[in-house]
Amino acid sequence: MALVVGLVLAITIARWISGSIRVMSVAMDKMAQGDFDVTLAGADQHNELGQIARALEVFGANGRAVRNNQQQQDAQMRQAAIGQSRPWPGSPNRPAKSPASSG
Repeated sequence: MALVVGLVLAITIARWISGSIRVMSVAMDKMAQGDFDVTLAGADQHNELGQIARALEVFGANGRAVRNNQQQQDAQMRQAAIGQSRPWPGSPNRPAKSPASSG
């Protein structure tokens, strides 16, 4: 009887651990593809799986910060490019009027 209980307990624990690892593996795959907005279950656990989940949350937060900074830089670069492509009246970059168009 004790052997059966031990076997059932071992199988239950193994399934719980492998399920938790599978969920974290899916989250890590999403992060590797650039999706840093994944939700990680298990970060509140006080075991090794909880530690892994909390570390992955840090990776996600850092990834989001890098993505946001890149988006801000891209927006600034676009704005600077727009500003440079629009010559101001009287600026040396402004195309001169052709004599044919002055008619």
